[in-house]
Amino acid sequence: NNSISHNDCYERINQSTTIRVCAGIIFFYIALSSLRELIQIYQQRLHYILEIVNLISWILYISTLIMVAPVCKADGAITNVHYSAASISVFLSWFRLLLFLQRFDQVGIYVVMFLEILQTLIKVLLVFSILIIAFGLAFYILLSKIIDPQPNHLSFSNIPMSLLRTFSMMLGELDFVGTYVNTYYRDQLKVPVTSFLILSKITFDLTFESFSLSIATG
Repeated sequence: NNSISHNDCYERINQSTTIRVCAGIIFFYIALSSLRELIQIYQQRLHYILEIVNLISWILYISTLIMVAPVCKADGAITNVHYSAASISVFLSWFRLLLFLQRFDQVGIYVVMFLEILQTLIKVLLVFSILIIAFGLAFYILLSKIIDPQPNHLSFSNIPMSLLRTFSMMLGELDFVGTYVNTYYRDQLKVPVTSFLILSKITFDLTFESFSLSIATG
């Protein structure tokens, strides 16, 4: 069996002195930061839990510990879990730095504006998620059974991928020619009238969504 499981070792970390020193610094920093967070939990109690920044910090600490865990293992094996943790750690580290910039007067106002717009966008997208589910299921029914599917049809082969593809379409990536026109002229679009009607509807909703987002963020 040549298949690779999600926990198989892809490579091994070079456990040099520099790597070990860096890992030790990371462990020490996380220990101090965790102690500070525990003190804040004791002082703020319920208010601490309600702050999303604190949740981000804990996720950052945990993912970073997982990321540097191979240094502590004898074989130094790196798996998919460590790669995932590393990607989360890198992203949250830079995002945490962005949040830290709020303390500075000259750039803090821009960070606050960004967070306010992000919060508004999340609320709007939660409302439009109903449309994403509706179109995703409709396109899954219409495009999942195409014979000799092209790569752009594989995204409708199952419901989760269909929802992700629909979300990208709501952002403007329709791929009209590859997904619909070529399929239509190869006589593989089983119900072309319904497919093009739903495509027209999603185009209209895309325009309406863009207009709504402009109003919400403006």
